[in-house]
Amino acid sequence: SRSSAASDVYKRQVQDHADDYTKFKSLLTKDETSAARIVHSLKGVAGSIKASRLAIIAATIEMTMKQSRAISEHDLEELEAAIKASIDAAFEYLDKQR
Repeated sequence: SRSSAASDVYKRQVQDHADDYTKFKSLLTKDETSAARIVHSLKGVAGSIKASRLAIIAATIEMTMKQSRAISEHDLEELEAAIKASIDAAFEYLDKQR
């Protein structure tokens, strides 16, 4: 069915971003351009799934990086928490669709 296909796509999208925080953290010191790409992508995905907490912190970190400033530990913790909360909410939503 169409909704089943849509939820499969949604699920795959969620899974694709599940380890973005780990990737972001490891790239931050080695490849800032790729790290910036991840946070930009997260901002876009967050906007499309209405995950405002994630969109806000991703935008904050993206701006910090564009200004060549250090990302605070608080912002890193918030990014990790927002990704986790968004993934948890997405899987909860998917479970209700069955």
